[in-house]
Amino acid sequence: MIVGLIFSPGLGLFNRHGIIYPFLAVSFLLAGCRFSPTPEPPANYLVVGIESNPLQLDPRYSTDANAARIGGLIYNSLLRADERMRLQPELAERWTAPDDRTYLFDLRRDAKFHDGKALTAEDVRYTYASILDPKSRSPKRGMLKPLDGIDVLGTHRVRFRLSAPHAPFLEQFTIGIVPAGSPGVDASAKPPPGSGPFMLEAIDSG
Repeated sequence: MIVGLIFSPGLGLFNRHGIIYPFLAVSFLLAGCRFSPTPEPPANYLVVGIESNPLQLDPRYSTDANAARIGGLIYNSLLRADERMRLQPELAERWTAPDDRTYLFDLRRDAKFHDGKALTAEDVRYTYASILDPKSRSPKRGMLKPLDGIDVLGTHRVRFRLSAPHAPFLEQFTIGIVPAGSPGVDASAKPPPGSGPFMLEAIDSG
């Protein structure tokens, strides 16, 4: 089975290097596989063919490879690895580590979710706090174990406090950010809005 996912353009946000994404219509198909006939998507839409459905697109719960690939189109994170696997600012305009237990992020002020809502420090805090909430049953909760607290210091400034120095924790700043108040995985089958260059329009299994 091959699964076709159709993406419509987002709100023209930045990519991992802070550059505006051109909205291109691109098609990725696995060798030897074909979609069943479907209407041609509009210009500026992205069509992606993958071998199976992502298990969960909400970045607080996604763990499989397909979800990571698709989620990278829908969601932005504080940091994102570049082609050389070096972490670069994405939603972060700048970030510093005042000491080995503290990370301070200043967010870009032009970031918006696909529903038009501005992305703020409260959304960042909520994303990580909801992962840490035992009731959410997020599979990523264990990876955030070193996190002792998250402080909103302003509309576009957030501070992460660790219980002890833990250099690998930097990797956790690549988790996609969702709007504050987004329901957990059991409350809605539809993933929350992202702020990435594309929105998920449809999934066509065939």
